[in-house]
Amino acid sequence: MNRDPSIMSAGSEEHPPLGGAVDGEHHEVDSAAAAHDRAFDHTPESALKVHEAAAANRARFHLFANAPEDIQTRLAQSRKAMKLVFRNLHYQVPITLPPESTKTFVDRYIVEPLRSLLPEGLSQRTYGWVELLHGVSGVVRPGEFCAILGGSGAGKTTLLNAIAGRSMLPPSEGSVTFNGRTRTHATRRLIGYVMQDDVFLSNLTVEQTLRFTASIRLPRTMTREEKRRRVDEVLHSLNLDKARNTIIGDQQFNKGISGGERKRANIAETLLTNPSLLLLDEPTSGLDSTTALSVVRLLKDLALSEGRTVVATVHQPSSVMWSEFDKVLLLADGSTVYFGPASEATAYFERQGFRLPYGYNPADYLLDLLVSGLESGGRMTEERWRSVPERVRREARRMFGKGGASGSLDVSDEDDEKSASVYSELTASMVLRAAWCLNEAEMMSAERAAYESRAREYSTIARAAAASNRDRARAAVAAELSDGGTFVERHGAEKDGDDDEDEVGEQYTEHKYAVSWYEQFRALALRAILQSGSSFFTWVTLSQAIAVSLLALFVWVGSPDDESGIYPRLGLVFFTGIFWSFTVLYSSITSFPMERAVLNKDRSAGSYMLSAYFLAKTSIESPMQLVYPYMFTLIVYFSANLKRTASAFFLFAVLLSMQVMVAQSLGYWLSSMVMDFAQLAVMAALWMVGTILVAGFFIPISKMHVWFRWIRYVSFVYYGYNGFIINEFQDSTYACEDNGAGGGGVQSKSYPSCAESPPQPVTSQEIFRAYNVDTTFGIGGCIGMLIMFMVVMRIFAYLSLKYVQGVRK
Repeated sequence: MNRDPSIMSAGSEEHPPLGGAVDGEHHEVDSAAAAHDRAFDHTPESALKVHEAAAANRARFHLFANAPEDIQTRLAQSRKAMKLVFRNLHYQVPITLPPESTKTFVDRYIVEPLRSLLPEGLSQRTYGWVELLHGVSGVVRPGEFCAILGGSGAGKTTLLNAIAGRSMLPPSEGSVTFNGRTRTHATRRLIGYVMQDDVFLSNLTVEQTLRFTASIRLPRTMTREEKRRRVDEVLHSLNLDKARNTIIGDQQFNKGISGGERKRANIAETLLTNPSLLLLDEPTSGLDSTTALSVVRLLKDLALSEGRTVVATVHQPSSVMWSEFDKVLLLADGSTVYFGPASEATAYFERQGFRLPYGYNPADYLLDLLVSGLESGGRMTEERWRSVPERVRREARRMFGKGGASGSLDVSDEDDEKSASVYSELTASMVLRAAWCLNEAEMMSAERAAYESRAREYSTIARAAAASNRDRARAAVAAELSDGGTFVERHGAEKDGDDDEDEVGEQYTEHKYAVSWYEQFRALALRAILQSGSSFFTWVTLSQAIAVSLLALFVWVGSPDDESGIYPRLGLVFFTGIFWSFTVLYSSITSFPMERAVLNKDRSAGSYMLSAYFLAKTSIESPMQLVYPYMFTLIVYFSANLKRTASAFFLFAVLLSMQVMVAQSLGYWLSSMVMDFAQLAVMAALWMVGTILVAGFFIPISKMHVWFRWIRYVSFVYYGYNGFIINEFQDSTYACEDNGAGGGGVQSKSYPSCAESPPQPVTSQEIFRAYNVDTTFGIGGCIGMLIMFMVVMRIFAYLSLKYVQGVRK
């Protein structure tokens, strides 16, 4: 049982850790398990040293080290060790663009531009399918860190998304199981997915982001204080204490934390939920070598010290990173070229005729081989071709043939001259794919046999340790590592596939979501206040509101109370409704597109219901959007000498609120269908211009063509404008001017009262007739129609967000 300590410290497959399931008592498999059998291979003194080293390793990084025992127990009961198995995965995506050769003039310049204005889910057409993954298989057990490597376009992220269940379409063939079962709502919350892009809401601080995640994704059995302490523990463990009160920012205009801190915050957000399976998409991208190595070692510690299953795609790892991997999965053009222990990868490739040059980084050399271009380091040379085993050469010729056509060449023995004509058309990745097809069954069987051997070995050592109390050091190690029995001793050897019936101690099976709908709404509302408040209430928006209010004040201040003041009042109420409708509309059309990535991430993780998100966001943002219109009203209303009664002022505010809310609802609806801001701006402008033109201000309704007058009934501006006019002029009279001419563009003879002798005050009914105001609905009817528009548009926005954009789990 003598082993190379350097290999052990690297965490190689020669001695990988075994993950532990958790039951009612708090139990985790940590880094000391990796030293368990070595403790009994040496003297008691060396066993004591191993014990101390294991304890030091746990103290260096252990997310539960300082957490209270009650939190440890609750978190441990909410997850279990998870074995990931994916078999023969094939994944296809549709081709949505037609071949250029088939496009006509009409398709290119009429059909495609019109289709681009429609939501993506309604405008897509399929012109065929392309397969991105070709029968990829693998198994990753608790306590193992598996790295997925490959060149750009090899299928790394596609595979990770297929495993996590975040692909747009399900795999076309194959299966993914977790402890022998397919994905369910319960297992979804046991999976942590760290995206390549660090997706956050930019106005929240690191601590606020983590507290929100803790409030909606940690078990409902935990109190708020326990969740708060959990956040503090994770912040401390990932060295984010200094950045906890710094906003995350957007790395463009709103600077926040650094790139390394963003990456750690991304991992911290996932670790808060205590996932059994941790999936990471290129967690080292964009980081310097030192920070990238620290992230990789963090992932290794998570697998080693806590029995998690960790799978990550890694871009160009260094040799030091390579030594941290337990397993590697190498992909080329969506196909497997190797899966197995990282420590045995170079030996496998050497058996296939590709020897690692002395002093090379294994990752650099292997990735260079996998580049498919003939002009790159992956091209086949005569020396390489002759070193490839004959059966692999034959399989490569059968699979790819000359020029890459499958089966285009006879697979019988060929002379060297003919073989040379074949290898010049092949790449190293093609040969290695053919080699894996021949060796896959043997390699997977060897991996399984190695695991079973280690399982029996651990079980024997554990029983020996429990039975022996003659040596003090052995007793210390046994007490530390066998508290309640080891994983294998308590649960036996691992079962195959669907026979694995491990149960979760305290699962989420009773509830579809970790917390109730109300708790989701409450947390989402608080997040919306923090995120939207910082965007709405800035010096820029405040300055705009004050400037517009002062301009309106200077234009309409002291409007006369006689006939000449009628038209200015009409202009003021029309301007008020239109200006704030436009302002709120263009503010709200960016709402969903800016948060779409965060919403997709949270929903894919099963964090909350879409209804809770939608209602929380809209109910918080609606009052915020009314602050500046109300400020405008307070400044302008009395200065412009509008109707000075309490009821008129109140109804003015209500009508303005309703018109603004309808404009906001329209923005929600448009932004839920189309996520491109340029298209949204065009659609919003066209909609608003259309509603304004038929509202009755620029052209009286009676002057419109009869067949077109009906359009006013679908214009929310029409109801708002009519409501403002009725509210301002109803039951009011205005004296006629002495010169007999109306001061606002309507002559006195338009008002019969002014044509009398002596002139009589202009009544509200005369004003309504002069400006073609429809009083059928009345103020209450106008408010009711605006409420209907608001409700219907918000329902459409929710349905579009759910079905058109497909923001579903």
